[in-house]
Amino acid sequence: MLNLIPAAGLDMTPTGILWTILGVNWALFLVDYYLTYRQYRVHKENEKRPGHLSGIISEKEYETARKYKLDKHRYNFAHLLFSQVENTVILCFGLLPIIWTYSGSLVQHVFNTTNEIPQSLGFALLSGVMSSVLDTPWDLYDTFVIEERHGFNKQTVGFFFTDKIKKFVVSQVISAPILTALIWIVRNGGDYFFCYAWVFVSIMILLLMTIYPEFIAPLFDKYVPLPDPQDQDRGFGCSSKLPSDEALRRRRI
Repeated sequence: MLNLIPAAGLDMTPTGILWTILGVNWALFLVDYYLTYRQYRVHKENEKRPGHLSGIISEKEYETARKYKLDKHRYNFAHLLFSQVENTVILCFGLLPIIWTYSGSLVQHVFNTTNEIPQSLGFALLSGVMSSVLDTPWDLYDTFVIEERHGFNKQTVGFFFTDKIKKFVVSQVISAPILTALIWIVRNGGDYFFCYAWVFVSIMILLLMTIYPEFIAPLFDKYVPLPDPQDQDRGFGCSSKLPSDEALRRRRI
């Protein structure tokens, strides 16, 4: 099978692999960007409320929602392009291997070990910090400019940063033992390590889906029952109209 790669004319040198990854990555990005632009045009050109929505939403509400969606589209255009350029810079300048090497040096200096598990945890922490720092200006603009302009923002700057730090810490606390266990499985799982890793990851996903609403989400948001019983009844009434089967829900949407 591997002999087919040279026969197909594929360049398997490090430079060739890099350019292949960049080419595929940019091709997928451009397709996604084009589809996003088509959706933007739909919202931009439909200035009048569709007739079938006349009994559901007022003309003013439709125009308000349309303007909000257009602002979000323009923001996404810039953010998507920035993220794509950022990924390209990371690949071309080899920033991830640099962070990996630095993590190893840091772990060796602090803990006097070359074990790949603490090095991997250090790498995940440093790359997470870098990603969070780069995304913070975009999150600030989205929250305090776009959301504020349309009356959706209820956060203060202090709450914004406190919440962001809290989310980062919780994500690191949750991911650290999962990453540790996954590396151990890869190192000790033998020829079928990928099967054990798949089972482990599937179990972790189901476990997190189970505990998230009860234990993780309340760390960031406060959930209280609707004070008005009539609002509760209307909410339950709307939800009862949705099919219980996932496939039916997808078809209806």
